[in-house]
Amino acid sequence: MRFLPFILLCLLVCCKKNEIHPILMDEVPKPKSIQLTSQGEFKKGSLLIIEPFLVSKSYGSEEILYQTLKLYFDFAKEKGKISVDRTLVRLPVHIGTWLLFSGEDRSLFLAETLGGFYKKISEENFASFLWVYLYNKSYAKNEFVETVYQMKAWQMAYKYQSIFSRLAKEYRVSIVAGSIVLPNPKVIEGNITPTDGPLRNVSFYFHSDGRVDEKMSNWQSESYFFNEEKPFPTFAKRKFGEGKILCFFY
Repeated sequence: MRFLPFILLCLLVCCKKNEIHPILMDEVPKPKSIQLTSQGEFKKGSLLIIEPFLVSKSYGSEEILYQTLKLYFDFAKEKGKISVDRTLVRLPVHIGTWLLFSGEDRSLFLAETLGGFYKKISEENFASFLWVYLYNKSYAKNEFVETVYQMKAWQMAYKYQSIFSRLAKEYRVSIVAGSIVLPNPKVIEGNITPTDGPLRNVSFYFHSDGRVDEKMSNWQSESYFFNEEKPFPTFAKRKFGEGKILCFFY
């Protein structure tokens, strides 16, 4: 066993990741329409619930997801539904979870099920996957899926915070950014930080100046991403390519 670190080091050097062919913004389907519904009268502020049309390619990179969500923020602003420092934006559960696939080769996005995604990610990042599998503590029955998330956790947390911090500052709104699956995440010195512990499906709150607060809540739908037979979830109406914005004035 004393030679194991040396063997792993050799694997890290020899198992080079395949050349990346990233998804480009032009390849990502845009919503055919955005439906906006308003209720109430503006007195103190507004609650904006965004249900964006997203597919797997929407997560091709941090910038692609940012630009895709920006379409909805721009649409709401043009319609006069965003008030500076007086609007709270709410996004869907798991909207950050699929940053797991961000930055991966385009071949990965051909997979039809979560299991297919996980398999390709582990193959493309075999050395990193093996290192995490051998040295990280496991808390889940499905160690394979857990290892995939542990391996990408720091990248996911960074991109999640970067995207929603940018949106919050650009539009001067507060954001409940939808959930993301990370290993026992905490906010440490202003940064979302994965720590030792089981995977958690949590949301974070972003202030209008971009600052992030401690995680807001634990969701009960953690089992979905462990089911490798599940198809990649599509937000909003896939058949019609329609996104939704619901605005409640109060």
